[in-house]
Amino acid sequence: MLILTLYNCKTQFKKFKEEEEEYYLDALKGTNESLERQMREMEENFNLEAANYQDNITRLQEVIQNMKEEMACHRHKYQDLLNVKMALDIEIATYRKLLEGEESRITMPIPTFASLNLTCPVLRLGTASHLLLPNLWKDQTKIPHLLTPQQKSRLQPQGEVQTSTPQVMCS
Repeated sequence: MLILTLYNCKTQFKKFKEEEEEYYLDALKGTNESLERQMREMEENFNLEAANYQDNITRLQEVIQNMKEEMACHRHKYQDLLNVKMALDIEIATYRKLLEGEESRITMPIPTFASLNLTCPVLRLGTASHLLLPNLWKDQTKIPHLLTPQQKSRLQPQGEVQTSTPQVMCS
């Protein structure tokens, strides 16, 4: 009997041990399944995030490409403006030299008619030269020192008083 009890105890012990191992294996299997499920979810989340990041990368690359094209366009416009500026600078420099040349030419003493010793034929009334006066002097129509008082009064508008005598210049 003792052997039988001992045998029964051993078998029960084995049975409990097997049940315990089976229970432990079931717990480990449950944990393993749970961890595998979490891993699949994490992989799905990671793939989703990776796809989002890839979309962001693609979108940012498109933005960069658009900015490069826009920058190239701006650089082209800038180059055109720079070329125009340089052409205008050259034109300004040319005009500046022309003006400086004119200024130096103007500041040089210019001979006057008096210094040229030119003689002017005397315009006399009654000759053909007095007929040219109205054509030559439209704004300054009269040469008062050559006109008679009657001619002066006919040519001067009424109410206007002549204060100075214009100079006669021959060319």
